[in-house]
Amino acid sequence: MAATDKAVFRIHIYSTLEQIWREITRTEGLNAAFFNMKMDVDEFKPGGKLRMRTPDGKYTGVVGEILEYDPPRRFVHTFKFTQFDDPPCKMRPTVGSSLH
Repeated sequence: MAATDKAVFRIHIYSTLEQIWREITRTEGLNAAFFNMKMDVDEFKPGGKLRMRTPDGKYTGVVGEILEYDPPRRFVHTFKFTQFDDPPCKMRPTVGSSLH
């Protein structure tokens, strides 16, 4: 993609608000949605640093910064793979309780 191109991906997950929020903010155990890595966060607040690490903690595959945190509906953060020289992208999950 050229530097001016923009890609937007949407994933719809049908579950309860509580289950979705618990899963996207979970720091214990491995997360299948994040390449079987464990999320490590210094603080859940804007400016907090986020990392996705291997189970033994020796390798960090993703880094990011928390931009917005409004439980249980918004958790916006940047997301950058450590092995690529790409700029960070923005993850903007908006959790809602209605099913369509």
